[in-house]
Amino acid sequence: MGTSNGRAVSAFTSLKTNGAICGWIGWLNGGKGQIPFSFRDWWSSWYLRHRIAALSEAEKWGPVTILGESPMLREALVALESAARNDLSILFEGETGTGKELFARSLHLLSQRRGAPFQAVNCAMLTDDSLALSELFGHRKGSFTGAMTNRQGLFRAAEGGTLFLDELQALSLKVQGMLLRAVEYGEIQPLGQDQPVRVNVRLVTATNRVSGKLIQMGLLREDLYFRLKGSRIMLPPLRERGSKDILHLAATFLQQRLSDADPWPELGAEAMEQLLQYKWPGNVRELRSVMHNLADQGKTTDSKIVSLGQLRRLLELSSQQDNEPEILAQTNGGIPEEIFQQMVNEGCNFWKAVKAPFMTRELKRSEVQAVISRGLATAGSYKGLLELFNLGASEYKSFMNFLQKNDLHPADGQ
Repeated sequence: MGTSNGRAVSAFTSLKTNGAICGWIGWLNGGKGQIPFSFRDWWSSWYLRHRIAALSEAEKWGPVTILGESPMLREALVALESAARNDLSILFEGETGTGKELFARSLHLLSQRRGAPFQAVNCAMLTDDSLALSELFGHRKGSFTGAMTNRQGLFRAAEGGTLFLDELQALSLKVQGMLLRAVEYGEIQPLGQDQPVRVNVRLVTATNRVSGKLIQMGLLREDLYFRLKGSRIMLPPLRERGSKDILHLAATFLQQRLSDADPWPELGAEAMEQLLQYKWPGNVRELRSVMHNLADQGKTTDSKIVSLGQLRRLLELSSQQDNEPEILAQTNGGIPEEIFQQMVNEGCNFWKAVKAPFMTRELKRSEVQAVISRGLATAGSYKGLLELFNLGASEYKSFMNFLQKNDLHPADGQ
């Protein structure tokens, strides 16, 4: 997909059904096909026959390339190119690991602001309001305990360029209100400074859920949402992008890890079926982790054929690596903390704040576990959670049954 300045976000190509590709498609359609499946052949057939265009920003970020040919990804890329032609705020919506920051960087590189700075922050790491305000807007020396020097903040660091805020919903409603003022008036108020500071920044934001649901849950200000969604772009999860995108990304990640002399892994029929039918909850990020581990494993074994058992062990390992840091981070901030505050400070009960969104799959199991863990750290016991979560004594049994039935007890629960 070309742009007016000769750049491109991705090469939209159709794979020619010959060689290894033809063999794989035949297998996919129930024919004999080529098994074991060769990632090296797939990579060679795709890469050597098609020119892949990449975006690059000096040498700071290295190549920025968005690969794939699924209709859903193409739609997102077309919207990205269109958004790059104007200077409106952009809101990306997509699950964790779908590439929201990669899209944000590509947007910056395609825009007229590409010669200015690109700054990014995951708001889930800004675990309290003081930290968030200091990180975003800056502070003056001595404005609070520990403020030993002046700090300009991300808005001023991105002057003239693009500021990307991932996991926007992790910011408190108070901080979101101050962010709204920055968007509406183009000025910020550093901590400890009397006069506001004018800023010229394109704000790009992202959430890991549909914004309308976050508004209903009280985690996203509706007025801020309407100011930020100058263009709203949905990023598809990997499981909905189709087998060709999964295979090409998998081969690309192997190529990144292996030299020409290294043996490339090959998949038997059962392992191939598992690779394509797996739901990839961590999306592209999880696929990259699995393929890198697969490449490293292949360097220490004589067999190139990957069994179903080997692949499953790698998938289990990647799932553990993805979930453990997520639960830890969410215990200190993000959606679980916002839900916890709804119950403790706003009077919302557990059934409405936690059970309802969990049953409609708006909350992940790890997020509910983080809420429970946060509560146990405060209340000391499950019975203590009743008062904390605005439940009556008679609801204890149903509360515990709900946790047990859905495997929601945190690992350190009492």
